[in-house]
Amino acid sequence: MFRGMTTTLTAKGTVALPRKVLRQQKVRTGDQLEIIAAADEPGVIELRRIPGGSERSWVAVLLACPVKGWMQRVPRRIEPMRAVRL
Repeated sequence: MFRGMTTTLTAKGTVALPRKVLRQQKVRTGDQLEIIAAADEPGVIELRRIPGGSERSWVAVLLACPVKGWMQRVPRRIEPMRAVRL
């Protein structure tokens, strides 16, 4: 557990987390984090990494779609090249 480390909230509402903490907790770029803020504990905000968050891609979302066969390939037209004089 890390205690005594501080960070500052920016005007845009972002917070930079110390790299040492991110490494120890195995949080990587693209990971999804769950934010927990209980109304009865003002000033306490918890972040929890969602397992498998970075591996989930749009391809995985589309493959998990229950409706199959709705997407079709767009036919390609290949036009002959025209000669151009320079």
